[in-house]
Amino acid sequence: MNEVVSAAPVPPETLPMPFRQLPSSNLSRALALDAIARASALVPSAEWPLSIPTVALAAEYRNKLHVETHEAAAAFQSQLREVSEKDAVGATLGLLISHFCEVLDFAIDRGVFRPSSRSFYHRDAANALVPLTNTDPLLLSWGHRIVDGEAARARADDAAYVPMAMPSSAEVAAALAHFIKELGEANAAKLSADREAADVAALNEPLDLFIRDVWNAIERFHHRESPAALRRKARVWGVTYALRPGEKPDPDETAGAPAVGTGG
Repeated sequence: MNEVVSAAPVPPETLPMPFRQLPSSNLSRALALDAIARASALVPSAEWPLSIPTVALAAEYRNKLHVETHEAAAAFQSQLREVSEKDAVGATLGLLISHFCEVLDFAIDRGVFRPSSRSFYHRDAANALVPLTNTDPLLLSWGHRIVDGEAARARADDAAYVPMAMPSSAEVAAALAHFIKELGEANAAKLSADREAADVAALNEPLDLFIRDVWNAIERFHHRESPAALRRKARVWGVTYALRPGEKPDPDETAGAPAVGTGG
């Protein structure tokens, strides 16, 4: 989008008081653009403080911001859903890993397996401590250790092999495969959400410059008015002002003000 506003900035010494508060968030930028759309629909074009191309550009920015923020919000909600599903599947996998290790330890206590059997799963042969699985990398690591370890124990024990059960390594393998799938989808959703958020962020600088120049043009258009009347009329087009600590609003700020704009 090309900048079409060419009004000279208002010199600092002539800026009205209270101080002008430029947008600093997506919401305040949207409100500023909404105010231009409302005012241009209610005020005859011959009385606009802005050129027709500038109002058209404001509408284009407004639509672009609406589309981008909507897409970013939808992508973020999709990410939340995917992460929730991944975490639920991960919780099931974590339980299976924990139960597998516990059942193995019980079997060792009963003499079904040797303590050295723990080493097939990369566990300390002399330690019955159940591994932590409270992160995605740990779930992946211990899931693979159990599946691969059970296969290695089967090869080592050969004819004497007694498979683990309740749960079996096959159950862990199925849960691991499901978790890997959900993890991939959650990661893809995060990348999509990050891209959409970046598209919104890319609008910040050009929008801030555009709104600043528009507000300068609006104030320049009304520069012959009293400061309070200038602010009242500028507010119709979305210019926002904030009172300084202890400062009281001028009665003329709201006298006869049209019911449009973002207010201050």
